[in-house]
Amino acid sequence: WGVDNVIDIGANLGFFSLAARHAFPKATIHSYEPNKALEKYLKPHAEQALFKVHYEAVGLEDDRVKLDFRGETNQTRSQRDTSGEIMQVAFRQAVERIGNRVDFLKIDCEGNEWEILQEREAWQKVRFLAMEYHLWANGKDHTDARKAVEAIGFKVTGQHPIDDYGLIYASNKNWPP
Repeated sequence: WGVDNVIDIGANLGFFSLAARHAFPKATIHSYEPNKALEKYLKPHAEQALFKVHYEAVGLEDDRVKLDFRGETNQTRSQRDTSGEIMQVAFRQAVERIGNRVDFLKIDCEGNEWEILQEREAWQKVRFLAMEYHLWANGKDHTDARKAVEAIGFKVTGQHPIDDYGLIYASNKNWPP
């Protein structure tokens, strides 16, 4: 099985999507970045590497968010706010947009990963996951992150705890669906 569909949640400047294009030259790649101020960097990368950018946050449900800027752009967080100017798309809709099959999903969305992990059905359409998780978001620990990924039907193939965040690599135990 090849990698045909890739989603990048928390694209920032688009470096992961650029790498995905290099690794998977024929894949359809959708990147999600709610910080429209990064468009001047992200748009040329998308044009160069032929990936689609959605200037939206991703969460459990469709909603509106506002951004909480902290330090570098890669630390910007989104917070639900009905008066927010930025759209949040439901994770299941992001999966539908790319054809209801995701071969590789990268998540680095500064705390929103916990909300996305609450979805159940859409995760069955995802084959591989690479995720940065954040413990400051809700007082959980590294074991909780592993359990959350296992609860959606994934086998953790690697975990790297780093202070108040960490990385998890996992594959869907029920693939193919």
